[in-house]
Amino acid sequence: MFKLKGKWGPLILISLATFIMLVDTTAMNVSITYLVSDLDTTIGEIQNIMAIYALIMASLMLLGAKIADIIGKTRAFVLGAAIYGVGTSIAALSPNATVLLLGWSVIEGIAAALMLPTVLALITTIYEGKDRLTAFSIYGAMASLAMCTGPFLGGTISTFLSWRFVFGGELIIVIFILLFSKTFSDVKGEENKGDKIDFVGALLTVLTLSSFILAFLFAKDYGWWTARKIIVIGGVHIDFFGLSITPVLLFIGLIFLIILLLWLNHREKIKKTPLFSLTIFKNKVFSPGLIITLLTQIAYVGTLFTMPIYLQAVNDYSGFITGLAVLPLPIGIMAISLLEPKFQKNIPPKYLVVAGGVLMSVGFIILFFLFSQDRALMITDLILSYSFIGIGVGLVKLIINNITFSSLKKKRRDEGSGLMYTCINLGNSLSTAFIGSILIASIITNISLGVNESEIFDRDLRTKTEITTALQTQSKKMETHPLETVKLENNEKTEFKRIIIDSFDGAMKLVLITSIIVVLIDLMVMIFFLPKKEKEEEEPEIE
Repeated sequence: MFKLKGKWGPLILISLATFIMLVDTTAMNVSITYLVSDLDTTIGEIQNIMAIYALIMASLMLLGAKIADIIGKTRAFVLGAAIYGVGTSIAALSPNATVLLLGWSVIEGIAAALMLPTVLALITTIYEGKDRLTAFSIYGAMASLAMCTGPFLGGTISTFLSWRFVFGGELIIVIFILLFSKTFSDVKGEENKGDKIDFVGALLTVLTLSSFILAFLFAKDYGWWTARKIIVIGGVHIDFFGLSITPVLLFIGLIFLIILLLWLNHREKIKKTPLFSLTIFKNKVFSPGLIITLLTQIAYVGTLFTMPIYLQAVNDYSGFITGLAVLPLPIGIMAISLLEPKFQKNIPPKYLVVAGGVLMSVGFIILFFLFSQDRALMITDLILSYSFIGIGVGLVKLIINNITFSSLKKKRRDEGSGLMYTCINLGNSLSTAFIGSILIASIITNISLGVNESEIFDRDLRTKTEITTALQTQSKKMETHPLETVKLENNEKTEFKRIIIDSFDGAMKLVLITSIIVVLIDLMVMIFFLPKKEKEEEEPEIE
């Protein structure tokens, strides 16, 4: 083991760890075509993998924070890095989607849930005064850099090398962190071995969030309300009286949520430490701050997942070009992170948050009208809309983080940080599951309608069903050119491709309408529920 010399050694390792954890999803969003092709899978399977990765982080974030409190934050950080190295190695060598799910979603997700809650606390513990401000600035810049370079980095590596090198590069960084882990040896006094872990609360959190996320993931195949097909488990057909599994799982999730809230309240009443305290939600700044964070994540992460699918399937863009196309969004976020301190000196925080919400709304509305034009979407078309969205997201995220944490007393900030990270990752998972399922389900439905209404495919019902199935299969694999196995005339081949492209266009319009609704709800929360001035919380600490 080695040790980095100088006071900034720990910050270097923390920043590198933050970079690889944040760059993961954004890099893979623009590599979907290559993942689908190399692993012989579908968009839906990659969607599941991405959503479950964020779900595991969200579900285990608070448990990870508690474990870090008990074993020590530096030990938790190094242990998480070691586990992350195992996960990223498996992901890099994945022969199929199942192994990628294990390495990326499960193992990396667990590792990230152990590492992420420790990074802010370590910076606070190690650095003081001006050094702490500098450390937080560098940490924030690294997080912004990961967001900014992720799509371009992932697209470039996937196009000219392989998506596997993204995970391989992460492994090299993990090895560096582990080799120099002795850098943290001087960090003392951050264990709290007297704490007890609320395992029941942790289990109920996992069950609650998993039920909601799985409900949306199942929707694309089984329908949103009425069952599109019967679910089969172990050869047993399960029929919910004609209902899809989606509303059933949503109801189960609601039941688990109620039980979780009752359990946490019970733990507080008997003077035992709960997984998280419900009293923190009495804070009139923190609670709307969490809601705004959740809705913002759902809106913008959804477009970072769906737009690359559209550009690569319809426009036949490479990962490199796709990375360039979506670059204005993360650049907008990063630009605001650099300029934001100047804004806050003269403008009240609430007005900045609302301004961010307005800019997001404008960006999504511009994007929607781009799909209403009777021409192919160009890479330059996204510059204006994605710039608006990126700047808006940057304003909202940075200002919300500042005012929510400044509204909490110091004794609450570790707990608040855990809840904020949980909310961010829940938003990522919900967005990929919910927005992604809207896209995929809409494409499948549009294809069926397109074939049945087409005058070119003047065939019997059985043949039309076969053509519809072929189209739907191709769309799931992001292919728009007719396969040789489908016997079509020349005019039918043209119609075949037209239906797929029109189906993607229609699906993207529905996705953007949904995103606009989410952003408008977000804006209403900003206007009506976020106080003009943040106040430090006044509820007493639980003994």
